[in-house]
Amino acid sequence: MRQVCALNSMPERRAIITETALLGPWVRRFLLEYLVSERNLARNTQRSYRDTLCLLLPFVARNAQKEIDQLTVIDVSADLVRLFLQNLEQVRKCGAATRNQRLAAIHSLSRYIGMHSPEHIAWCGQLRVIPRKRDTAKRFSRVPGMFNSLEVQVLYPT
Repeated sequence: MRQVCALNSMPERRAIITETALLGPWVRRFLLEYLVSERNLARNTQRSYRDTLCLLLPFVARNAQKEIDQLTVIDVSADLVRLFLQNLEQVRKCGAATRNQRLAAIHSLSRYIGMHSPEHIAWCGQLRVIPRKRDTAKRFSRVPGMFNSLEVQVLYPT
């Protein structure tokens, strides 16, 4: 009698990917096993990574002129990822922080595939060298219970 895992509906807990070239099985294992079980990432982080792939995969499919389920790992080239990140900024009007968050998800996926598929190590390296973009926006987080300089002057006039 075969046992079926409720998480991924596959005959075994750790399904072996027989076709390592196709991207679909890698994405599935990345989202359902790696992020949840191995990395134990927060639910919001898991959703953010999923959302990144929901944006990236159709973009790659359009540019590769393939159906999403026919995409291979090498279809997600470093040049195409750079183009995707540029598209995020120019078309979707995302800032550097959002761009970097999307890039972190792509880096994580490439690291995962590179760790489990030696034939994709070079591809992984090409994606991992895509740099983060410097965020020039000034972000000041106010510490609760602390006063700014104007509030201090009001409390202690000179």
